[in-house]
Amino acid sequence: MRFFELFLFVTLFVATVVAAASFDPPKRKSGLWEIKVSSDYSKGMPAMQQCIDEKTDDLMKNEMPGRKRKCLRT
Repeated sequence: MRFFELFLFVTLFVATVVAAASFDPPKRKSGLWEIKVSSDYSKGMPAMQQCIDEKTDDLMKNEMPGRKRKCLRT
């Protein structure tokens, strides 16, 4: 019985990881977006405004955290 529980756990874990890796976030509607950050460290920071269209949204998706970036030193 212990083997079955371990097998079930591993199977569900692998399925969850595969599903999370293939997640594609939804595209935002085009227009002016206002982004507010709230945390203990960002008190008093003003809201940021960003104009979004399909190209900008794709660019932001490609620059998501976790992706390796090429950093050029100037």
